[in-house]
Amino acid sequence: MIAGVEIGVRDVAAAERFYGGLLGFADERVRLVEGEGAGGWVDDDRQLGNRHLAFYVGDVDAEAARLREAGVEFTIEPQDVTGDVRLAFFLDPDGTLLELLSGPPRYHRTYAEERVALPGPGDPPVLAHLAITVERPPQDGVIGELDVDDMLITFVDGPVALELFSFGDGELLPTENGNLKAVQA
Repeated sequence: MIAGVEIGVRDVAAAERFYGGLLGFADERVRLVEGEGAGGWVDDDRQLGNRHLAFYVGDVDAEAARLREAGVEFTIEPQDVTGDVRLAFFLDPDGTLLELLSGPPRYHRTYAEERVALPGPGDPPVLAHLAITVERPPQDGVIGELDVDDMLITFVDGPVALELFSFGDGELLPTENGNLKAVQA
């Protein structure tokens, strides 16, 4: 199980202003760490390793508009996607890919009940999950699965929920040094 996430940043004070000030996010499971791995997100679904960190928000469109007004640029504008969720993606100042998410998806296959306290409109964001590309999804702790194009997206419960991307053909690229680090329990 993953107990926490470290985000590599160049300047902890600046990152605290972004995450705590602009986003309004605070969670003891997420730690900002200076230096190691800052930036470096790779826009490639088949890149083995870290993908993004996701936050539940009360209203994806309102939060995206607020962040855009503050100068944040989005890599994916708010949109509805498989699983009946609304999402948007953007980068933090150090290049970590972040996701705004309306709530947990409606899975194609559900195995367990998800325990989520969703924020309301205007509430601060809540940690949703850490997304990672893996060779094979686990069998234990699986909440549900989504089939999206040639990907299987597996959601795993834990202190930090995981969204695991895998591919039926197994073709993956070598691991790149990411800007997120999962911390084992």
